[in-house]
Amino acid sequence: MLIFALRAKQRKMPTGRKSDFLANVSHEIRTPMNGIIGMTDLALGTELDYDQREFLSLVKFSADSLLVVINDLLDFSRAEAGKLEL
Repeated sequence: MLIFALRAKQRKMPTGRKSDFLANVSHEIRTPMNGIIGMTDLALGTELDYDQREFLSLVKFSADSLLVVINDLLDFSRAEAGKLEL
């Protein structure tokens, strides 16, 4: 549902505002995602049974994958705004 609301909001915005919106949303999602990744890394460094390690490894993989998507969105919004540095 959130993605549909975001897309509807984006369609109503001029291009520059869309880029700013994407950058803000990406940043707001990326910050807690980094917290999840960090805490998962800490938990994986402790003594865990097999199932716990498997579950946390899946959380870590999923969070890392989602962070790639979020970073791509942020890069896209920067490129669209002409602010991407190579």
